[in-house]
Amino acid sequence: MKGREEILEELNKLSSSENFLEILLLTTNKNLNRPYQDLGKVDSRNFLNENELAFLFGLWLKNKNRCFPALIDKNTIITKIESLMNDYHFTFIDSFSKVSKQPSYLAQVKDREEVIKETNYYSGSGAYDLQYVNFASKKYEKDKAWLIKNRNYDIDYVDLLYSYIKNSLTIKLNENNYHDVFDLHSFSFNTYGFKKYPQFEQILNCVYQFRYSLESRF
Repeated sequence: MKGREEILEELNKLSSSENFLEILLLTTNKNLNRPYQDLGKVDSRNFLNENELAFLFGLWLKNKNRCFPALIDKNTIITKIESLMNDYHFTFIDSFSKVSKQPSYLAQVKDREEVIKETNYYSGSGAYDLQYVNFASKKYEKDKAWLIKNRNYDIDYVDLLYSYIKNSLTIKLNENNYHDVFDLHSFSFNTYGFKKYPQFEQILNCVYQFRYSLESRF
């Protein structure tokens, strides 16, 4: 099996390709989107989880300006990415002890750095997405005045924006109403929701400016 550094080197090369975003969106589609009637039959261990996909998006952000030649056989590349991520997961397994009676398993592994990393990275989400959104106003209530003054948006609109975007994309997916993978994962400011709530565009502009400022540091 490949070592961790070798795996990361390959993933960095792949994510430097000029069409990696398209491949990444296809990979996300394959691993996260499926008919509701199949949800109870899916073995989640055979698919990349949200943390793994977020990691791949991070690699794309880091390497997207390198513009390596486009990857031609997209399905083969997707399979390769999934295989590399599976190998990456197994690089943590050696840190797990075999279960023995004494001391307890928790006592054996609780102070091992690699075990803690694996548990946090590959475990399920600590909350549903809507829980983060529903508590956003409460979490940032003391920052509300500062955000209005310095960023020109009200934190109370974040939950509306999230719901609007999620519902818009879900409708496109369920109705198969999109041209390609980019169309599926995109939305237009020239729609009813954005016209009714100008705050939506302002929030997204702030997110974009923050992301750009982070990229400029590296």
